[in-house]
Formats: sequence, C-alpha cells, structure tokens
Amino acid sequence: MNPLFYFSYMITSAKRHFPQFRFSDEAKWLFNPVLKRRFVNRPEERVRLQYVEFLLEETDFNKNRIGFEAPIKLPEAENSLRADLVLYTHSMNPFALIECKSENIRLNNHTAEQIARYNRRLNAKYLMVTNGTEEIWYSIEDQITALSEPPLNQKNASPEYVNSLDYWVNRGFICAKSTNGIKQLALKILQSNRLTLGPDEAQYLDIPPTLAAFPLDHYYYISTIEPEYKMGIGILDNGRGSTILSVVLNREGKNHGILWINLDDLTATNGRKATLITPSGKRSIDLPEKFSQELIKKDDCFLKNIRNQLLLFFD
Repeated sequence: MNPLFYFSYMITSAKRHFPQFRFSDEAKWLFNPVLKRRFVNRPEERVRLQYVEFLLEETDFNKNRIGFEAPIKLPEAENSLRADLVLYTHSMNPFALIECKSENIRLNNHTAEQIARYNRRLNAKYLMVTNGTEEIWYSIEDQITALSEPPLNQKNASPEYVNSLDYWVNRGFICAKSTNGIKQLALKILQSNRLTLGPDEAQYLDIPPTLAAFPLDHYYYISTIEPEYKMGIGILDNGRGSTILSVVLNREGKNHGILWINLDDLTATNGRKATLITPSGKRSIDLPEKFSQELIKKDDCFLKNIRNQLLLFFD
C-alpha cells in the first residue's frame, strides 16, 4: 500500500510568524528578506514567506541555505517545475523539499504525492507540505515514511523581537510615518493579553479592496464573542502614512459590518471619526471623546475590554 496514505497533521510552528510587507505606488506587496525582492500578495506566497520567517528565527537555517523556486525537470512535464522552498545542508546537499499551499487548501494525499514526484530529481532527504496552519513531513529512505515531528534543529527564539517596533512596522502592522505616540499605542494593542496576535488566533482576512481607498486586508485577531458571533481586530499600515485600527464583525458566518479608525487622527482637536460599513450602507461616525482619550491612555483595563467598546459602534 502506498505509504503516503499514512500521515499525521502537525500544527505548524510558522503560524506565530508573519511575512514582511512593503508599499509601492499605493499597492501592498510581500517582501522576501532572502532574495530582497517584492512579490505579489498571494495566499501561497504569504505561506511561503511566513515559513521563511520561522526558519530564520527559530531554526539553524540561514539565508544561504534556503533556496527559492529551484527548477525541477520531470520526464512527463514539457517545462521545468519550480520547487517553492529547498533547504540545504551545510555541505549544500538538498535536505528538504517544501511545497507551500494557500491557507484555504486542505492537505491530502494528492498534495503529498505531488511533492514526492518533484523530489524524484532533487533527491532531498525530507519532504514537507504546508498550508500555513498545518504541515506534513516525510522521510525519504528505502520508502516514504510519514514523520510525527519536524526533522529540524529548532532553537529557542528570543521573545524580544516581537517587542521591537521595527518588527511590526516591517510586517505591515504599524506605519513608520505615524507619530511616536501612535506607534506605541499600536504596539500596546498588539502586545496586550487579549489582543496579542497569537499562533491560533491570527488569520489573514481578504477584505474587498473596493471598501476603502487603501488596503484593509491583513492579519486580524479573531475572537469568539458568543457562538456564531465573531470579531476580527486588526492593526495595519494603510500605505498612506497612517496606522489603522480595523474591526470586522461576523454573525452566523456572514460579515455583518466593518469599521476602521485612523489612529493618527485620535490626537487631532477635531475630525475624530470612524468609517462604518454595514448592510444598511456606509457612513462616517463621530468617535466619543472618552473613547479617544482612554485609548490614547493605553490603559490595560480598557484594552482588555476593547471588544465591548468597539461593539457599541455596530449597534
């Protein structure tokens, strides 16, 4: 029987990492820190660069031992195929062939067999396929054997990098042009106990580009308020010089509304407004002065209850 049928899903350690983003001509691009190139913001590319961040931060693989889109010529294919990632040993022999799928692709026998075909020419010792949430590892010796844990030398990642303002700026959460006070406010929200973007809660939401004059799609913290009632809260760089607090409300699997606040406007003497879109339409709403003042104070108690405060805008 084909050994590929025997595998177990692992929750990927890369889930707690985020790819880097850059803006150019008001477009949002993914940034590859190894190749120093921009890539179109596609789901499978986010997964690939997310895994690269994990490799660089939590394993002994450095930039020189990570290969991208290595050409693989198969007899049955007219053109060469390209491997998403190839990891190399210190002697630069192929160590692992990695295939990255979109976040919404379910891993199965087909995806595993595909990567096994690719490896017929590469002859890597290990195979792995991931969708950014789960991953499956195989060892290639006399036969293909599913593994119960990754064959990687993982190191204890320093928690300090997630406390760095540059970390969140480079990953599209905080705008470098925001005032220092707003940067610290955004950092406080990202780090707060209830709103920290953790390994299980963070999801990339593809917000329709027609809703706003800037991209609202990004990683959001998803919290369940009650059954069939969820809220996504995101902090993001709008690519136009401001940091945005964005909130998506979902009821019974359908988006009920989206609201965003330009955090840089909170310190203004006037114009403290939010934009709200619900099934009834789009409108601008005034932010209560108390909301602005308490948010700027970065009070921990307020941040823990921020979901309830934001829910009031949807009533």
